[in-house]
Amino acid sequence: MTLYLVINYVYYAVLGIGGLQQTHTLAAYLAGVIFGPMGYKITSILMFISVVAYVNVNIMSNPRTYYAMAEDGVLPPIFKKVNPKTQVQEFGMSFFVAAILLILFFIAKFGEVLNYVMFFETIGTSIAAAAIFVLRRKTRQMDTSNIYTIKLFPLIPLLFVLSYWFVTINIFITFKSDPLAVLWCIIAYAVGLAIYFLGVRKKEKPGVTHVK
Repeated sequence: MTLYLVINYVYYAVLGIGGLQQTHTLAAYLAGVIFGPMGYKITSILMFISVVAYVNVNIMSNPRTYYAMAEDGVLPPIFKKVNPKTQVQEFGMSFFVAAILLILFFIAKFGEVLNYVMFFETIGTSIAAAAIFVLRRKTRQMDTSNIYTIKLFPLIPLLFVLSYWFVTINIFITFKSDPLAVLWCIIAYAVGLAIYFLGVRKKEKPGVTHVK
Protein backbone atom coordinates (compact mmCIF):
# COMPACT_ATOMS: atom_id res chain seq x y z
CA MET A 1 0.00 0.00 0.00
CA THR A 2 2.83 2.39 0.93
CA LEU A 3 4.70 1.62 -2.30
CA TYR A 4 1.53 2.21 -4.32
CA LEU A 5 0.95 5.61 -2.69
CA VAL A 6 4.60 6.63 -3.14
CA ILE A 7 4.57 5.73 -6.84
CA ASN A 8 1.37 7.69 -7.41
CA TYR A 9 2.84 10.67 -5.60
CA VAL A 10 5.94 10.50 -7.84
CA TYR A 11 3.68 10.43 -10.92
CA TYR A 12 1.91 13.55 -9.71
CA ALA A 13 5.08 15.36 -8.57
CA VAL A 14 7.06 14.71 -11.76
CA LEU A 15 4.40 14.71 -14.47
CA GLY A 16 1.73 16.95 -12.96
CA ILE A 17 -1.98 16.80 -13.72
CA GLY A 18 -1.41 17.70 -17.39
CA GLY A 19 1.12 14.92 -17.87
CA LEU A 20 -1.14 12.37 -16.22
CA GLN A 21 -3.99 13.30 -18.54
CA GLN A 22 -1.98 13.25 -21.76
CA THR A 23 -0.23 9.88 -21.58
CA HIS A 24 -1.41 6.27 -21.31
CA THR A 25 2.10 4.91 -20.59
CA LEU A 26 2.79 6.57 -17.25
CA ALA A 27 5.63 4.32 -16.08
CA ALA A 28 7.57 4.54 -19.35
CA TYR A 29 6.93 8.27 -19.67
CA LEU A 30 8.10 8.85 -16.09
CA ALA A 31 11.26 6.82 -16.72
CA GLY A 32 11.87 8.86 -19.88
CA VAL A 33 11.61 12.12 -17.95
CA ILE A 34 14.01 10.92 -15.24
CA PHE A 35 16.47 8.71 -17.17
CA GLY A 36 16.06 9.87 -20.77
CA PRO A 37 15.16 7.98 -23.96
CA MET A 38 16.97 4.78 -22.91
CA GLY A 39 14.99 4.68 -19.66
CA TYR A 40 11.77 5.05 -21.67
CA LYS A 41 12.68 2.13 -23.96
CA ILE A 42 13.80 -0.21 -21.19
CA THR A 43 10.73 0.51 -19.07
CA SER A 44 8.45 0.00 -22.08
CA ILE A 45 9.98 -3.44 -22.67
CA LEU A 46 9.65 -4.37 -19.00
CA MET A 47 6.04 -3.23 -18.94
CA PHE A 48 5.30 -5.31 -22.06
CA ILE A 49 6.81 -8.41 -20.43
CA SER A 50 4.80 -7.68 -17.27
CA VAL A 51 1.54 -7.44 -19.21
CA VAL A 52 2.25 -10.67 -21.11
CA ALA A 53 2.98 -12.43 -17.81
CA TYR A 54 -0.27 -11.08 -16.34
CA VAL A 55 -2.26 -12.32 -19.34
CA ASN A 56 -0.61 -15.73 -19.05
CA VAL A 57 -1.46 -15.98 -15.35
CA ASN A 58 -5.10 -15.09 -16.04
CA ILE A 59 -5.40 -17.62 -18.86
CA MET A 60 -4.03 -20.32 -16.56
CA SER A 61 -5.93 -19.39 -13.39
CA ASN A 62 -9.39 -18.13 -14.40
CA PRO A 63 -10.54 -21.43 -15.98
CA ARG A 64 -10.05 -23.00 -12.54
CA THR A 65 -13.01 -20.93 -11.40
CA TYR A 66 -15.05 -22.55 -14.18
CA TYR A 67 -13.87 -25.95 -12.91
CA ALA A 68 -15.02 -25.20 -9.36
CA MET A 69 -18.36 -23.86 -10.60
CA ALA A 70 -18.84 -26.97 -12.75
CA GLU A 71 -18.13 -29.16 -9.71
CA ASP A 72 -20.80 -27.22 -7.82
CA GLY A 73 -23.24 -27.79 -10.66
CA VAL A 74 -23.44 -24.12 -11.66
CA LEU A 75 -21.77 -24.64 -15.05
CA PRO A 76 -22.07 -27.61 -17.44
CA PRO A 77 -19.77 -30.59 -16.72
CA ILE A 78 -17.68 -29.87 -19.82
CA PHE A 79 -16.04 -26.96 -17.95
CA LYS A 80 -14.35 -29.41 -15.58
CA LYS A 81 -13.09 -31.65 -18.35
CA VAL A 82 -9.32 -32.09 -18.09
CA ASN A 83 -6.92 -33.59 -20.61
CA PRO A 84 -5.85 -36.91 -19.04
CA LYS A 85 -2.31 -36.58 -20.40
CA THR A 86 -1.48 -32.90 -19.83
CA GLN A 87 -3.99 -32.16 -17.02
CA VAL A 88 -4.98 -28.97 -18.88
CA GLN A 89 -8.52 -27.61 -18.91
CA GLU A 90 -8.66 -27.43 -22.68
CA PHE A 91 -12.31 -26.40 -23.02
CA GLY A 92 -12.23 -23.98 -20.10
CA MET A 93 -9.08 -22.22 -21.35
CA SER A 94 -10.36 -22.13 -24.93
CA PHE A 95 -13.66 -20.63 -23.78
CA PHE A 96 -11.88 -17.98 -21.69
CA VAL A 97 -9.50 -16.98 -24.51
CA ALA A 98 -12.34 -16.91 -27.06
CA ALA A 99 -14.34 -14.60 -24.76
CA ILE A 100 -11.34 -12.25 -24.46
CA LEU A 101 -10.78 -12.16 -28.22
CA LEU A 102 -14.48 -11.52 -28.84
CA ILE A 103 -14.44 -8.57 -26.43
CA LEU A 104 -11.26 -7.14 -27.98
CA PHE A 105 -12.86 -7.42 -31.42
CA PHE A 106 -15.63 -4.99 -30.42
CA ILE A 107 -13.53 -2.71 -28.18
CA ALA A 108 -10.83 -0.87 -30.08
CA LYS A 109 -9.38 1.58 -27.53
CA PHE A 110 -7.21 0.69 -24.56
CA GLY A 111 -9.05 3.20 -22.36
CA GLU A 112 -12.35 1.46 -23.04
CA VAL A 113 -10.86 -1.95 -22.22
CA LEU A 114 -9.50 -0.54 -18.96
CA ASN A 115 -12.88 0.94 -18.03
CA TYR A 116 -14.67 -2.36 -18.64
CA VAL A 117 -12.06 -4.33 -16.70
CA MET A 118 -12.10 -1.93 -13.76
CA PHE A 119 -15.91 -1.86 -13.77
CA PHE A 120 -16.21 -5.63 -13.43
CA GLU A 121 -13.19 -5.88 -11.13
CA THR A 122 -14.41 -3.28 -8.65
CA ILE A 123 -17.96 -4.60 -8.46
CA GLY A 124 -16.92 -8.25 -8.26
CA THR A 125 -14.20 -7.66 -5.67
CA SER A 126 -16.34 -5.37 -3.52
CA ILE A 127 -19.23 -7.87 -3.49
CA ALA A 128 -16.82 -10.68 -2.58
CA ALA A 129 -15.40 -8.54 0.23
CA ALA A 130 -18.89 -7.67 1.46
CA ALA A 131 -19.58 -11.39 1.85
CA ILE A 132 -17.47 -11.29 5.01
CA PHE A 133 -20.32 -9.51 6.79
CA VAL A 134 -22.70 -12.33 5.89
CA LEU A 135 -20.18 -15.00 6.92
CA ARG A 136 -19.48 -13.28 10.23
CA ARG A 137 -23.19 -13.13 10.97
CA LYS A 138 -23.72 -16.81 10.14
CA THR A 139 -20.69 -17.95 12.15
CA ARG A 140 -21.00 -15.68 15.18
CA GLN A 141 -22.01 -18.65 17.35
CA MET A 142 -18.92 -20.62 16.34
CA ASP A 143 -15.60 -20.83 18.15
CA THR A 144 -13.34 -18.32 16.34
CA SER A 145 -10.18 -19.08 18.31
CA ASN A 146 -8.67 -20.97 15.35
CA ILE A 147 -10.06 -18.63 12.69
CA TYR A 148 -8.15 -15.63 11.40
CA THR A 149 -9.99 -12.42 12.24
CA ILE A 150 -9.09 -9.00 10.90
CA LYS A 151 -8.50 -6.19 13.33
CA LEU A 152 -10.78 -3.13 13.39
CA PHE A 153 -13.66 -5.16 11.98
CA PRO A 154 -16.01 -4.01 10.44
CA LEU A 155 -14.23 -0.72 9.72
CA ILE A 156 -11.47 -2.12 7.46
CA PRO A 157 -13.67 -4.21 5.11
CA LEU A 158 -16.29 -1.43 5.04
CA LEU A 159 -13.63 1.09 4.01
CA PHE A 160 -12.39 -1.34 1.34
CA VAL A 161 -15.88 -1.84 -0.11
CA LEU A 162 -16.67 1.89 -0.11
CA SER A 163 -13.34 2.68 -1.83
CA TYR A 164 -14.08 0.22 -4.61
CA TRP A 165 -17.60 1.58 -5.07
CA PHE A 166 -16.13 5.07 -5.31
CA VAL A 167 -14.05 3.84 -8.25
CA THR A 168 -17.11 2.13 -9.76
CA ILE A 169 -19.14 5.36 -9.60
CA ASN A 170 -16.32 7.26 -11.28
CA ILE A 171 -16.23 4.69 -14.06
CA PHE A 172 -19.99 5.14 -14.51
CA ILE A 173 -19.34 8.86 -14.91
CA THR A 174 -16.75 8.19 -17.62
CA PHE A 175 -19.36 6.06 -19.43
CA LYS A 176 -21.73 9.04 -19.79
CA SER A 177 -20.45 9.67 -23.32
CA ASP A 178 -21.28 6.07 -24.23
CA PRO A 179 -24.54 4.95 -22.54
CA LEU A 180 -24.41 1.63 -24.37
CA ALA A 181 -21.30 0.72 -22.40
CA VAL A 182 -23.27 0.82 -19.15
CA LEU A 183 -26.04 -1.22 -20.76
CA TRP A 184 -23.62 -3.91 -21.94
CA CYS A 185 -22.04 -4.10 -18.49
CA ILE A 186 -25.42 -4.54 -16.82
CA ILE A 187 -26.45 -7.17 -19.39
CA ALA A 188 -23.20 -9.08 -18.83
CA TYR A 189 -23.78 -9.12 -15.08
CA ALA A 190 -27.42 -10.13 -15.53
CA VAL A 191 -26.43 -13.05 -17.79
CA GLY A 192 -23.80 -14.17 -15.28
CA LEU A 193 -26.26 -14.03 -12.38
CA ALA A 194 -28.89 -15.89 -14.41
CA ILE A 195 -26.43 -18.69 -15.21
CA TYR A 196 -25.43 -18.93 -11.56
CA PHE A 197 -28.94 -19.04 -10.11
CA LEU A 198 -30.16 -21.46 -12.78
CA GLY A 199 -27.26 -23.76 -11.96
CA VAL A 200 -27.93 -23.52 -8.22
CA ARG A 201 -31.65 -24.12 -8.73
CA LYS A 202 -30.96 -27.15 -10.93
CA LYS A 203 -28.59 -28.55 -8.33
CA GLU A 204 -31.00 -28.05 -5.42
CA LYS A 205 -34.06 -29.33 -7.31
CA PRO A 206 -35.12 -32.60 -5.70
CA GLY A 207 -35.09 -35.69 -7.86
CA VAL A 208 -38.29 -37.38 -8.90
CA THR A 209 -38.83 -40.80 -7.41
CA HIS A 210 -40.65 -43.23 -9.66
CA VAL A 211 -42.81 -45.80 -7.89
CA LYS A 212 -43.47 -49.03 -9.71
